Amino acid sequence: PVRSSCSPGASPTKSRSAVREPVPNTDFVLVAPSAHFWQAAQVLSPEQRDRGLRLMRLASALQFCLPGVPCIYYGDEAEIEGRTDSMEGCRYPMPWKKDIERTNNYNLYKTMTDLRWDKKSLRRGGFKFLFAEGRTFAIARFQSDEAFVAVISAEEAETKITLPLGAIGAESLLR
Repeated sequence: PVRSSCSPGASPTKSRSAVREPVPNTDFVLVAPSAHFWQAAQVLSPEQRDRGLRLMRLASALQFCLPGVPCIYYGDEAEIEGRTDSMEGCRYPMPWKKDIERTNNYNLYKTMTDLRWDKKSLRRGGFKFLFAEGRTFAIARFQSDEAFVAVISAEEAETKITLPLGAIGAESLLR
């Protein structure tokens, strides 16, 4: 978990600025994170599999914050995994009778889709890295009247960071 301190005078326990020039909103190529690649489930421990699925969900959420079009591989919202030792090969068919709307992945994709629809900065805004250290980083999507900051962390321990919101002109939004 990450806690961010966004106030201008905050003293962080960790702080390293990775502010760069805005990336033009042009073409981005993105490979969608997918449970399709979890064919190794039969050799992973339950703990390793759960951690891998958490990281996949984290990467899935990230793609909705990046420039470009998010891509969801069919069945990921239904939490289809697939195995090479099955009759279907690598991927099972869509489970139409499953209550897909109750799955963690469906809820994640619905939340992120709704958020992206509501925030024009996520659809059309500029892009900057604000912070990068270890397995934690922060990105900003922004327009003149709106800013969206995402902090992504794969760290096991809680981390406190300070974000340079002035780099995107967002300090005034906090007042």
